[in-house]
Amino acid sequence: MGVLESYRGPSGEILPGLQVDLEEALEKLRTLFQRSGVALAYLFGSHARGEAKPTSDIDIAILIKPEDAKGERLYNSFRELMLGLREALGTERFDLLLLNSAPLTLQFEIVSRGRLIYWYDEEVLNAFEMDVIRRFQDTAYLRAVQNGYLRKRARQWYSRGKA
Repeated sequence: MGVLESYRGPSGEILPGLQVDLEEALEKLRTLFQRSGVALAYLFGSHARGEAKPTSDIDIAILIKPEDAKGERLYNSFRELMLGLREALGTERFDLLLLNSAPLTLQFEIVSRGRLIYWYDEEVLNAFEMDVIRRFQDTAYLRAVQNGYLRKRARQWYSRGKA
């Protein structure tokens, strides 16, 4: 999936569209993930949904293996991944999300709608996804209460502005 169109930057200059063969790049990424302590990787966002535009960046979420997710090792893994992603994708227009510390709602969105592009162990994959789904379902009531409160506050704020 290569995108070859152009778009305008903030100053009106014409910038090239993203020119990445995503499937080819994903093959390179799998090798990078194997040597970098990545347990799972997902493609998410517009590229995963098949809705990418020339201005779209590439969104990748990773779960670092627990033994590599601490202190200096985490920093080194993340740094190596950032450099490797730039080389494999041939662009700096990507976002790398660390699932180890992402909010639960974002983890759930990625697990349920993202595209799994790498896993090193099926047991780890199943355990992570089941844990995210279970915690998301367990907290559904709390999110509903919070959303109800926010809607109530928004109505109050809106009605004050009209008075």
